[in-house]
Parts: sequence; structure tokens; C-alpha cells
Amino acid sequence: MGDTYKAISEQARLDALSSYQILDSPSEEAFDRITGLAATIFDVPIAAINFIDETRQWSKSKVGLEICEVGRDVSFCTHVLQQHEVLSVPDTCQDERFAANPFVQGEPHIRFYAGAPLIAPGGEVLGTLCLIDSVTRPALSAKERQMLASLAALVIDELELRRESARAQAVEVKLLEEKRLVESILSSLPGIFYILDTDGRMVRWNHTFEYLSGYSAAEIAQMHPTEFFEAEEQPRIAAEIGKVFEQGEASVTAQFRSKGGALTPHLFTGRRFEFAGGLYLIGMGVDMTEQQRADEALRMLNERLEERSYDLERANERLAHDACHDALTGLPNRAFFAERLTQAMQRQKRNPEDAYAVLFLDFDRFKIINDSLGHAVGDALLVEAARRLRASVRAVDTVARLGGDEFTVLLDKADSVADASQVAEHIQENLAAPYCLAGHELNLSVSIGIVMAEPGHVDAGDVLRDADIAMYRAKELGKATSQVFDRPMRERAAARLTLERDLREALQKGEFEVHYQPIFELGGRRITGFEALVRRRHPVHGLISPADFIPIAEDTGLIVELDRLVLAEACQQMRRWRDETGQPLDLSVNLSSQQFERSDFLPAVEKVLKASGFPAERLHLEITESLLLNNAPHTHERLSQLRALGIALHIDDFGTGYSSLSYLERLDADTLKIDRSFIGKMLQHPRSSELVKTIISLAHTFGMSVVAEGVETEAQLAYLRSLSCDYAQGYLLSKPLPPERAIALIEEKKRASEGHFSSVVGS
Repeated sequence: MGDTYKAISEQARLDALSSYQILDSPSEEAFDRITGLAATIFDVPIAAINFIDETRQWSKSKVGLEICEVGRDVSFCTHVLQQHEVLSVPDTCQDERFAANPFVQGEPHIRFYAGAPLIAPGGEVLGTLCLIDSVTRPALSAKERQMLASLAALVIDELELRRESARAQAVEVKLLEEKRLVESILSSLPGIFYILDTDGRMVRWNHTFEYLSGYSAAEIAQMHPTEFFEAEEQPRIAAEIGKVFEQGEASVTAQFRSKGGALTPHLFTGRRFEFAGGLYLIGMGVDMTEQQRADEALRMLNERLEERSYDLERANERLAHDACHDALTGLPNRAFFAERLTQAMQRQKRNPEDAYAVLFLDFDRFKIINDSLGHAVGDALLVEAARRLRASVRAVDTVARLGGDEFTVLLDKADSVADASQVAEHIQENLAAPYCLAGHELNLSVSIGIVMAEPGHVDAGDVLRDADIAMYRAKELGKATSQVFDRPMRERAAARLTLERDLREALQKGEFEVHYQPIFELGGRRITGFEALVRRRHPVHGLISPADFIPIAEDTGLIVELDRLVLAEACQQMRRWRDETGQPLDLSVNLSSQQFERSDFLPAVEKVLKASGFPAERLHLEITESLLLNNAPHTHERLSQLRALGIALHIDDFGTGYSSLSYLERLDADTLKIDRSFIGKMLQHPRSSELVKTIISLAHTFGMSVVAEGVETEAQLAYLRSLSCDYAQGYLLSKPLPPERAIALIEEKKRASEGHFSSVVGS
């Protein structure tokens, strides 16, 4: 029972210490003042604030002492944890607990020690405020003990203030992020947005409102909403506002008046909502200028047509047909479709029940067929597909070809998403049937984006844009399927364009750099090499994780340029380190499938090796198991060519792809890297433990070495060593380091005695 109690108490103490996030933090003036005050009051040369974790004693603040941390086995302060009161040792040489201590026998030659426990509000002892002298001194009096304990209490007070300050900052940051999110949403809304209270005051509005009105925020805050309209219109607007508060919602078309007097037709919609016990009107205004222009142009065209004679009328009708229809398929073209869509939008605005839906279609493999079999076959395929598409919908629906292999369908009176999705499925079935053309039997699938009618669409271009976004989302999810548009799709598309542009600029500006994570031999914890990892150093945001830019780089093809940058820089760096230190270090570099598939891949690798002078036998290319299992002839040919150069092949993140140990026999690789997800849970989950054990055993059976990724605890390291795992990397051993810190680690490890780590590691 006693051992259990101690274990629970020690864990509670370590949890309490961790909650303050004080370990390995930089010096702070508040703590330095306390150590200085303690040294002055007690007239000792050395004073320190020490915290004790599971394995070490670490100094947050110290006076007269260079040592920053020591192991718990030689720590004086560890003894204070057991008694919850001030410990005073007048002469350490006469105390059997300390007489043989290396800090008594050697520097700083401790003869006198006094330590007051740092007791957290929950009663846990986190460390000590200690006094040290190199000469013997009388034991502390009761008054001196009380004084030292009071100073220790000041340390705890500072810790509490520090933690509360951090919590307050976190809350403030979260509130700021939420505010920015709201502002971003408001800024992204089409048209103007506003909120009114029951007194007619403008409570909130977006930037577009300010821009279109010409008034400043301060001016808008003092204005009544009716002041943004002509005097004769103001009673009608006031009545519509009252209708919203009485009936729940209303809409009105009116001329919006700017500060300069310009009038712009807008459709205003408002809805009542309740918040915090009060009633408000939330509304939007959509510019109707383009729609009115289109209506006016159509009206004028009709008037001119009516003025023509019968013969001219027939001629114009023919010309109109040719102008509005696709020459190849005979279907309506983009202009005609936009006109029909605009009409549907107008009907829906007059009568919300008169809904519609738009389907945007793109064939998944048309370019391959067109390029391989010729344009004549491609044209014939489009004609037949257009016929099937027209036959798949009702006569009242509009089918159009926008160009290439892109088609659109306007579904008249589409009542629900389910109706539109059912039509999309029917179209996909009809278009998927084999095509027999020019002696070829062809199969074709189609990806479809679906957009339902909504008030946020200003014109036909808005609808087609959103349908196009939904269609590309369907392609991203595997093609031959359909996706219904939602607003997050538009936000993702816009964000993707921004990220891609930002990534290209970062490459041009040289913002990417290579960091190096050491790989250790488990037998003696010797550094055998480094894994090169790309990082981006943003001029404003600092170091950015690869998780934030690698996916975009892969989707846009920029990963090829990044791969080559990392390979060239890392090979040159490792060659310099070998020349400076005389150590033959290995280099591991991740290789994307896009890079591997390029025809100039192998010449590019040979060029880098020749330019850098880095030996090929020291280069390890890390490839996913899915790439190695590719049965394409060129895959195995290129792997053989890499082998011929002497380059080693590592299977990265093993177990996360095909996850079949039976493939080990087929893989022509030198090393397996066990994914960090298995290492992280192998001590808690028996299945993960057995899987790691099996992978190591089978890899050794097939002559492969094993690297364990993501090692973060000594317990994990000890278990891997017991399984005869060859190598390891992870934050326990070292984080990825910039070049200057990596070379410092190499030099320190070279000097250090075997089995010990430098203070550079993990800092």
C-alpha cells in the first residue's frame, strides 16, 4: 500500500509541475529577483530556484552557479521532496546523505545547504528555493527557516501569476480569432450585409456596405437605415422594416443611394431574429444592375425583332439559333444557357417555390481518348454523349455544351437535392454504357457538380462558378460521382488558389530551408546519419510546419521542385559536414511519387550527386510502400537503376499503406521505417506491441534494418532496444535541427562519452 501511495503522490506531483509549463523556459526577471533577494538576505554566494521532474533537477533561476541541470540521483533538493519543510545541512561532509556527492567532492564544493520546498496550492512539492555555500555554516534558526519558506512561497505566487497570465492570454487569443472569423465571414458575403435593432439603429454591417455607401463607419453608426434611400422611398422602406419585425421576413427592390448621390438598384431581404432577449433584423442587399441590364437588353431585342418583316424575322431567328447553339452537337451554347439560367433565377426570385437546379458535367477520361485516338473519334464521342445526355432529361430542361467536354443541364422546377441527385445518377448510368465508334469500344465516366437555387446567386456566372467548384470536388473524391455544392467548397477553392500563389512566391523568394533530424544507432546511441526535412521560414509568421504546405505542393506539382531543392541542399550540406568532422554520415531524403514518375528523375539525382560530391552509397531515398509495390515496368527499372548507383532504398511509414507483412519478401529495399503511430501506442496496446515486434523480426529475416520513427519516451527506447531494433529517431533523441545546431550536435556527440546526451539534444 505504501509503494502505491508513493507512486500516486509522485505522479500527482509531476502532473502539477507540468501544469505550470515552467521546465526549460527562459529566464524571467520575477524569479531572478527572488534568488537575488535570497542570496542577499542570507549572505550566501549561491542561491537557486530548482524544479525537479522525473529524472532531473533543473534551475529556473540561479545566482553564483553555472550548472543548469543535474540528475535526481545527485540532487540535494530531491531530499526536500520527502519532508515538506525546510532542510538545513550545516556541514555536508558530516552528513552521510551528502558526503560522497560529486558536488561536495568537486565543484562547486558544497559544504552548507539549505532548501525550502516550493509547495503548490494542492500540496505538491515542485522543487526548492535553496541556499549554498562552500564553507560550513550554522543550521538555520527557526526565524531564518520561516524567512526562507516565505521566499519560497513568493516563488509559488509568481508561478500562479504566470499561469493565470498564460490562461488570460489564451482566452484573449481565442476571442481575437473568433472575432477575425466573424469579420472574415462578413467580408466574404456577396453584396451588403447589415443588422438593425427595433429602434432602427445600425448595429453591424460589413465592409461592402461602407464601400458602396461611401459613408464611414462612424457616420453609418449615427444614421437611420431609411437615410440610404431617396426621400420619396423612405416611407416604403420604413414600412418594409416594420413588416420584418411583425411578420418575420420581407424583401423589397429599391434604389440604394450613396453619399455622393449615386443610385444603384438592389434587392433587399430581411429576417427577424432574437438574440440575448432582444429583437433584431438581419438583412442583405444584392446589386441588381447587371440583371436589369440583361432584362433591358432582352426587351430591346424583342422590340427590334417585332419591327422586322416576316422574312427578316426568319433570317434573324436562324442567326440567333446559330449564335446560341454549339456547331458540333447542336445543343445550346454557353450564352443561351446563361440566358435560360437568368430567366430561371428571375422566376425563382419572384416565386421562391419555383426552384431550379444546375448540373455541371465533365468527362473523366476524354482527353486521353482524344489524344490517343484522334480528334475525329473524340468529336464523334461528344456527339453521341450529347444525344444520350439530351435523352436523359425532360423536354423542359435545358442541356448545353459549354466547350470541350464540359456540359451543363438546367433542371426546371427541381424541388429538392434528392431530385437533382437522382437525375445525376440517371445521366451517369446512360453515359457509362459502352460507345462503339470507328472500330473502338470505349467507356466513359462523368463527374457532376450540382447547385440548387439560392438567393445568394446574383447572376448566371455565380451559379456556373459554384457548379464548376462542385464538379471539381467530385473529381477530387474519385471521379464518376456527383457532389452538391455548399459554401465551404467555395471557401476551399479560394483558399487553395491563395495557398498555391503563396507557395510559388515562397519558392521564388527562397523561403524554404532544410532541417536535419538525427538517426541514432540504438546499440550505443551513436548518430549514424540525418533525415532531411523541408521547412518554410515565413518573413512574418516564422517557421511553418510542412503539414501546412506539403499537401498543396503535392496537389499543384510544386512538390517536384521542393524535392529537388531538399536533395541538392542536403547532399551539399552532408558533404561539408563530412569534410569538417571526418565522420561518414548517412543522408535520408523523402521522395514523392510525382518526382519518381518523371522521366528526368534519375538524371537529376545523378547531377546532384556529381555536383555535391556526396557518395551515392551514403544516400538513402525514402519511398512509400505503395510506390514500391507498383507493378509498372518503369517502376522496377528505375529502382534497379538507383540500386546500380549504390543508393539505398528505405520504405517510409511502413504499415500505414498496404499494411501486409507478406509483401516484405517482394520489396527490394534496405530498411523499413516503422510509422510513429505504431511506436506511440505500442506500450499501451498489445496488438501494436506485437506488430512492432513482428515487423522488426521479419525485416531482419529478410536482411533489412529497421528505423523506429517518433520515439518520445525512454520506455519506448528501452522496449525497442529489447527487440533489437537497429535505429531510432524522435523528439526524445532530438528534434529536427537547423544546420548550425546539427553540426554542433555532431561535434558534441563526438566528444561526449558513450551513452550520454548533449544539452543541444531536444532543446
